[in-house]
Order: sequence, then structure tokens, then C-alpha cells
Amino acid sequence: MAEPGEPVRTLEPVSFADLEREAREHGWTEQADVLATGSVSRADYEQAIDHVRTCAEQGGNGISEPTLSPIDNLTLEFGFPVGASDDEEIWALSDACLQRWFWSVSIAYRATHDAVMDADIRDASLACLADRGYVMSGDIRNAQDMAVRMPFEAEHDLGECIVSAAEEVRPDLDGVSVSW
Repeated sequence: MAEPGEPVRTLEPVSFADLEREAREHGWTEQADVLATGSVSRADYEQAIDHVRTCAEQGGNGISEPTLSPIDNLTLEFGFPVGASDDEEIWALSDACLQRWFWSVSIAYRATHDAVMDADIRDASLACLADRGYVMSGDIRNAQDMAVRMPFEAEHDLGECIVSAAEEVRPDLDGVSVSW
């Protein structure tokens, strides 16, 4: 049995073949072609964001300027500005553009590159988790290192703690995404 705070489970690795198959089934050829190479580079990831931007602009909106996420120092956070259309149209446009051009590549990119959370957000997240009964030890660099130290049923606590920590120590952030 694991020591308290040490890893208690293993997360299932991402399958490039499954992501590629799904992308091809949906007709997302550009994503499938990137995934077929077996790796996703930073340039591939940024190209996917550029495709999302073009898609959103063709839909009459656009995206905000991507900024590096302090949650993983790997992904670029961006949003679909409101105001050009009603909320329902913007959600539909964002879903269509993200699915068509981004999600599969983004998942593979995150899975194959090292994420490192900013220390202030990591420390505040760990304090929040400890307050909820999840004391962690060992080398903890990111959300995945935290996730493997918690039962699957408690993942909602992890997401809540990371988001609240980010809001607390970085109130200037427009928002954050959390994945592991």
C-alpha cells in the first residue's frame, strides 16, 4: 500500500492511434494527419490555434490573444470574445471550431510534453487539497502529479482547488483550464 500522499493510481495514457482514428471518423483531416506522425510539436499545436482563429473569424467572431497558462506552462489559454453574437451562437461557434481544428491535437500535445505549474499556484492548490484531507508528498510539479495521489472519485476536489488557487494568487487571470 502507498504511503499517505504518495501516488495511489496510474492515469491511462493517451493513444495517438485512437485520437487519429476519431479525428478521421469526424473528417478532421488536418488533426488526423498531425496525429499520424506520432508526435505533436509546439508548432503543430500553435498551428491548430491559428486554424481555430481563422474558423472563428470566418464565423464572425475571433479569439482572444493566446497566453501561456500558469497551470502547466505548456498550453496557451484563449477564449471566444462575447459581444459580436449572442452567447448561444458563440458557444456553437467555439464548439465547432475547437472540435474541427484543436481538441485532438491539444490532447496529444499535453500528453507528450512536460507540464510544470507555477510554484505559487501549486503551493496554494496543495494547501487547499490538504484542507480537504488530501495531504501530498513527493515530487509534485503539476496537476497530473496531484491527480495520481487522489482517488478518481475525488478529482472534482482537485479541479476546484486548482481553480480557486489560481483565482486567489493570480486574480489578474481571465480564466484557467485544468487538465491532467
